[in-house]
Amino acid sequence: MSIVAEQLPPGIFEQFDISGAFAGSDRLAGGHINRSYLVAADVAGKQTRFVFQRINRTVFPRPDLVMDNIDRVTRHLAGDGAVEPWRRHTLTVVSTRSGETFFVDPEEEYWRAYYYVEDCRTFDVVENEHHAREAGRAFGAFIAQMKDFSPELLHETIANFHHTPTRIDQLRTACEVDVEGRARDVGDELTFVFDRVRHAEALVSAISEDQRARRVSHNDCKINNVLFDRKTDRATCVIDLDTVMPGTALYDFGDLVRTVCGTAREDERDLDLMEFDLPNFEALLDGYVAALDDDLVEAERRRFAIAGLVITLEIGTRFLADHLNGDRYFRIQREGHNLDRARTQFKLVSEMENRWADITGIAERITGSPQLR
Repeated sequence: MSIVAEQLPPGIFEQFDISGAFAGSDRLAGGHINRSYLVAADVAGKQTRFVFQRINRTVFPRPDLVMDNIDRVTRHLAGDGAVEPWRRHTLTVVSTRSGETFFVDPEEEYWRAYYYVEDCRTFDVVENEHHAREAGRAFGAFIAQMKDFSPELLHETIANFHHTPTRIDQLRTACEVDVEGRARDVGDELTFVFDRVRHAEALVSAISEDQRARRVSHNDCKINNVLFDRKTDRATCVIDLDTVMPGTALYDFGDLVRTVCGTAREDERDLDLMEFDLPNFEALLDGYVAALDDDLVEAERRRFAIAGLVITLEIGTRFLADHLNGDRYFRIQREGHNLDRARTQFKLVSEMENRWADITGIAERITGSPQLR
């Protein structure tokens, strides 16, 4: 967790139903979308910490719908458990003093707060197969725990979020408009995407093949969106629920493959460092399927091998489109940052293609189903 010395803006803390005095804050660095602060409060003589976030309205034009989704999902996950367990195993939203899940400041910025889950850590790159298996288990369990919650009760806060054909069409539009004059410098990257359009329908077709594949899904399953308990080294809590909405288990698994099985950070400039970690893939799939096994349908089982390739290609496509559009969606720290991210994703896609026979063999053995090719 990287900290920047920057205070929470005045007047925000007091809007939330926290029975204690403000005791300081710092900004949490990192994250592509929202602005986050780690906030301490003196509650009955004991320090309690919270995460406050300003929701990015450019990315989420209806923050109220985002928070409605999160509130519904976290309440479902908490069930009837006692307070303390669900503060470790699911995010807990802190209500405002008026009972809302968010506060709107005078500048019409939306703010929310969660209890901070203590004694946990995250990874940007997994350290071993145990962490890969635990990440798979945690996100698989999230899907399993939501199986009796209708996806129709959730808002689609970003239309076609993991609809890969739409993302490729958006890249075409970005290239044609070329608002920043950058398209002439990314010819190789554009060719890479358009040469693989045949894969675009692979995951979205699972739902049309079997409607039972439409589920409540997390939709942003980066490895750093699962918290690991420092004492047990077990995955304990799935975080960053902004994109929880109707989807499929394949979207979540594909994004896990992208961030668990790559051997470098998603913005690594030295592409030689990016390879595909086959043992991590096997452990990840083993953990994920074990958590979901009895609930999986054949349309899902047949697509686990290709899920990582499709979602990695899709995310790379989104990074490339954002680069062409002037970096409006993903926050950047340097010139060309989104282009670096895109190139790293495409290198990982190439690595998956090189290990395709191994990937499909593992997927067929663990799922017991022939894989879509």
